[in-house]
Amino acid sequence: MTRILLLEAAGPESGALARTAARQNFAVYAATHPARYSDYPPWLREILTDWLATDFTTPDRALAEITAFARSNRIDAVLTASEYLTPLAARACAALGLPGNDLGAAEAARNKVTMAARFDRCGVDAPPTSVPHSADAAAALTRRPGGLPCVVKPAEQAGSHGVTIAHDTDQAVEGYRRARRLAYESTYGLSLDTRALVQPLVAGTEYSVESITAQGRSHHVCITRKHTVAGIETGHDLPELLPPHTRRRILAETDKALAALGVCNSASHTEVIVEPSGRCRIIEVGARTGAGRIGFLIGYALGIDWWQACIDTSLACPVELSATRSRHAAIRFLTSSRHGTLQGLDHLPTTEPDVPEIHLRAAVGERMEPTSGNSTRLGSFITVGSTSEALSRRADELLGTIRVRLASNAATPPPETGVQYT
Repeated sequence: MTRILLLEAAGPESGALARTAARQNFAVYAATHPARYSDYPPWLREILTDWLATDFTTPDRALAEITAFARSNRIDAVLTASEYLTPLAARACAALGLPGNDLGAAEAARNKVTMAARFDRCGVDAPPTSVPHSADAAAALTRRPGGLPCVVKPAEQAGSHGVTIAHDTDQAVEGYRRARRLAYESTYGLSLDTRALVQPLVAGTEYSVESITAQGRSHHVCITRKHTVAGIETGHDLPELLPPHTRRRILAETDKALAALGVCNSASHTEVIVEPSGRCRIIEVGARTGAGRIGFLIGYALGIDWWQACIDTSLACPVELSATRSRHAAIRFLTSSRHGTLQGLDHLPTTEPDVPEIHLRAAVGERMEPTSGNSTRLGSFITVGSTSEALSRRADELLGTIRVRLASNAATPPPETGVQYT
């Protein structure tokens, strides 16, 4: 029997990996914090053959426990969908002799300061990066020619958390201070790099490249169009059909970025911006599957089993990435613009053939805050269609009809929407 170990099995992407493996009659194991396991839904606990209680805040000890657990259970593959656990996954794979990413570069795929240095050393076309040692130094950067507008971000946060687009010095300084305060990951209590980095704001159209790299060879499954407001992702459309020369530039630069970061046996999510001149700039790379339900969009649009491809890559098995359909899929995220208690979400779309998924993460009665990153979204819906432009308009129209009702104090029962809260 094939046995796979997930470093964290919670979340939509990890859950999809677990379900896919279980359908193959694989034995599925998980390593997680005890408190995290207690929140696993019943269906996930039923899938798991066994689980390891470990503490990710002590990486060396966690590595020793994970490798001992893997050996005792004869684990065949270790993988993760968690941004924060990709270095640990690379270390575990190396210790066990299993397919994984380059151990020497694993930290660079997690730390944006180290990533920028490797990009510079390897000739990847990325924005120049400065790492100011103080708020005064951050302010001084903005006074240089071309210093504004700029982007300020924490070195090791994820999901757009703590990212500031600054148009003046005061905004940059506040963004710097905010980024320095976010040196903590709330799910596991991980301590993060306290540094903040400053980059010039790159003007252009934002995309991401969804790739599977197996035994050092990258297969770029699709390019995703990213919709953002003030640095916060509001939706994705895929596949984005671009002129051949633009597509070639994006993929060539993506190949250089993946090589620079030692991505050789995993999924990856590469964020790029194409300037009006056609120049392609690599913003950052995640050495894991893209979040925001991108793997599900790939299935709806192209008929590719993304989760099976991730598992096959971790097992060094042949990977099937041929499209079996030619459609388009889009997701839009529900966000809050202010503080308040959620009273309801009005005019949500209903599930139908062209709206196959609606997911709500926030329940009526919960205290909301303005959306500042992926983790503070209220929910999302997915639409599918035959043409990209029409689908994008349809998704935006549906999003525009939804009303988020907030109040300072609400005791309204959940609305009867027929939507499952997750």
